[in-house]
Parts: sequence; C-alpha cells; structure tokens
Amino acid sequence: MTDALLTPSLRDAITRLGRMFVWNRRRLSGEVIEELDARQAQFWQEAEALRRLAVDATTRADAMAEEFQQSSGELARLRPKLTSKKQALESLSSQHEELVRTHGETWSRFRLVTDILAVRPRSNRGLARFHELLTNDYMQFAESESSLGAEAKAQAMLHSIERELAFRTNYPDVFQRTIIGVAGGFSSGKSAFINSFIRDDAIRLPVGIQPVTAIPSYVLSIPKPAIRGYPANGGFITLDQATYRGFSHAFINSFGFDLKAILPFMSVGVPMDHKHVEHICFVDTPGYNPPTTAGEYTRSDKQTALDYSRQADALIWVVGLDANGTMPDSDLDFLHSLGVEQVPIQIVLSKAELRSDDDIESILDEVEGVLQDNSISYSGVSAYSSIRKEERAFRGASLTAFLASQNMRRDAVEHLRGHVAQVFDMYDTAIRADIASRVAKSKAANRLELRSLAIGGEDVAKEISKGLRTLRKDLQTDELKACLDESSRLRAAFFDAVDMALVDGETDALN
Repeated sequence: MTDALLTPSLRDAITRLGRMFVWNRRRLSGEVIEELDARQAQFWQEAEALRRLAVDATTRADAMAEEFQQSSGELARLRPKLTSKKQALESLSSQHEELVRTHGETWSRFRLVTDILAVRPRSNRGLARFHELLTNDYMQFAESESSLGAEAKAQAMLHSIERELAFRTNYPDVFQRTIIGVAGGFSSGKSAFINSFIRDDAIRLPVGIQPVTAIPSYVLSIPKPAIRGYPANGGFITLDQATYRGFSHAFINSFGFDLKAILPFMSVGVPMDHKHVEHICFVDTPGYNPPTTAGEYTRSDKQTALDYSRQADALIWVVGLDANGTMPDSDLDFLHSLGVEQVPIQIVLSKAELRSDDDIESILDEVEGVLQDNSISYSGVSAYSSIRKEERAFRGASLTAFLASQNMRRDAVEHLRGHVAQVFDMYDTAIRADIASRVAKSKAANRLELRSLAIGGEDVAKEISKGLRTLRKDLQTDELKACLDESSRLRAAFFDAVDMALVDGETDALN
C-alpha cells in the first residue's frame, strides 16, 4: 500500500538515502551512527505520517468524487423538472396577466355602463315636450294616417331630430354651427379625413382596417379638448381620451349587448383648423356597409348612417381610392336613398397619395360622369390626401371652396325647424295627393252616373247609383282633411318644442 502511494522520485530518493546511511554507517563512529539511526527512525515516522495523510486525502477524494457523481446524477434528474416548472411558471404568469387585463377591461366596461345609466338629464321643457309629442301625439297621428308610404323614414327623421336637439341643448358650442355629415362606405377614410383637420395630436378619431366608427361622433373645434357621451335618456357623461380611443365595433361587441342602445352618440371637441372649420361641426358616421366579420351589432350601421346624414346641413361623401376607381354602385344606391336632393354634397376621393397624377385625373373624370349619369347633384369632386392634408385635384368646387361656403354661423332654430318641416311636408304632400285622387275619382263617378242616365235612362242610372254609393263613402275626404289639419297642428307643436328647447339650453349655458 505504501509503495503504491510513493512517487517514483520519492522512492528513488529514499533508496539512495538508505544506501548512504548504510555506507556512511560503516565509516562513522558509534555515537554518530546512533544519531543517524535516530534521525532515520524519525524520518521513517514522518514518511509514514505523510503516507497516512496521502491515504486519507485519497480516500476523501474518492468519497468526494463519488458524491459529485451522485450530485451530477441528481442534477441531471432535476433539470427536466426545473425546465417544466419554469414553463409552468411562465404559463401561470401569462394567465395572470390575461386575467388582470380582462378584469381591467371588464371593470372599465362596468364603470362605463353604470356611468351611462346613472346620468340624470338636465331639465329642459322643450326637449321633454318634443319627446312627448313624438311618443304620443305623433304616433297616434301616424297610426291613423295611411297616405304616406315612407312612414318609417319620417319616424326615423323625427328621432334623429330629437337626438340632435338633445345634443344642441347639452352642448351650446354647437348652437350656431353648420352640421356636415361625413359618410361613405366601410374603410373609405371618413375618420382619417376629419382627423386631418384636428390640431391636437393627443386626440384622434379611431381609424383602422376593421370597422372602428361604431357610435356616431359630432366633431367640432373648441379651444380645450372635451369628449362626451350622450346617453339615450338625456344628459351626458365625460369620457377620457383612452376610453374614447377604445370605441370600436370590437369594443361594442365585447359588452354582449348593443351599447348604442344606451349611448347613441358622442361628441369630440378639440382644437381644429379654424380657417376652414371654425363654424362647422362634422358628424363621423359608421360605414353603411360593414363586413359580416364586424359583429352582430353592426346591422344597424346603415340606418344610423342614413339618420345622421339626413339631419345634416351639408354632406361630404368619402370614397377610398385604395379600393375604387370610380363610385361604387352601392354608394350611388345609398345616396339615392338619402333623399337629400336639396343638401349640398361634396364627393371626396380619399387616400389620394396612393394614386399617380394621371390616375387621379382619369378617376375624377370617371366619377363626374357616373354622378351625372345617375342624376346625383354635387358641388364638386375632390381627390384628397388625409395623410398629407392636401387636395391633389378637383372638379367643380374645390374642397376648400366647399368648406368655405359652409363655414358660417347657422341659426339652430331655423336648421331644426327645417328638418321638422321636411317631415311634415312629406305627410302634407302625400295627404293632398290622396285628397286630389279621391276628388278626381268622385268626379269620375258623377260623370259616370250622368252618362248612365243619358244612355240607359232613369232605371239604369238608379242601379249604377246604388253601386257607386259605397264607392262614394270610400272617396270621402273629410278624414284626410282632418289628417291635414292634424299635420299642421303637429308641425306647429314641434316648432314650439324646438324653440323652447333651444331657449332653455342657451339659458342653462349662461348660468
């Protein structure tokens, strides 16, 4: 065991030293020999001690090696478990983050709904009177009157007037503004067009490749930003910029019910290009033709676009040049359905930065021809880049000229009275047409009776007169004349309600 632990050089040294001791022993005296023997014995003791230390060290090293080997094996066994635990932790962290986000969104939605439902509208006698007339007197009139075929359109127009009246009474800044509806198809660039006039980079109407304008927004220029939501039961709530930016069809669908039923419209007051829009209030409407992927609560978008476009003093119709080289047939159909022949319309071909100058010129010519062929009146056709905030080319009136013609103070009373008059003009025209038709038929029946007397004699005339008796009852005009009188009374009553509502609104603003 000892030899195995000694190195060759150490063994050689000990051997040589032993030989020297033997050789020198023969030559030295007895005392010296004894001293050397003692030293040799001490040397061998120290060597043995070193040997034992070496043995202990080797044993410990072997034990440590074995322990290290066992630890390495244990580490190898634990490493997959550690990896699995890390993956589980990462998964739990992701789930936690998702729960926090979902909880935050749920809480935000809950707070928004509770804020909407908690609003107590300001007392406005005129607005209350308008609502009473609409839900009671008018509905009784509409049920008894059958001359007007577009009854649904008339009702929608009155509801639209009520919404605008509520907006104007709650937002005095818009009293003297010109309302310009900004309408068009899905993703045509309506919101981006309005954004191009906003001078506050912190506030922008939501834009995107998916439908984002879910709730119509009135956008007007005021010194300090103010965003409001208008609940269906009146009044308004103040919205922060983050909440407003989140409004989209996806956000509406996340509620599980149609949020527009309790929050039909919003307003965005923000510093804008005063030179062009100082006295203008834009209405950002949803696309009338959203894709089916936008969710179930987009079904009313077409009617919403109709309602808000019809209430406008003027209309800007937006067509996206990224997808169109002319006016789509569906756009033409929608414009015809608006029934706003007397309203100034400017056609804006947006995203003009995507087309060359030659393309733009040919598209402008094409669009002009289509509009004329379809008998759609327009002020002008503009190729406009919302990104660059510039008009590339135009036909007829330029966009700048069109805005200048509308950028003026308007009488809110006259504006709303005009829309009320439009509704009852529709009724009066239809009723008078029915009266005229009945009178003509009654005269024809009289002529027939006289003719029968002349040709067939008194007996034939009596028989024909019996047959005409029931017809004459159906041709009575007294009921229609009463409807005409009721139409006139309702017109005047709605006028009074509009006047009263706006006067109360201005008084509240001063106080």
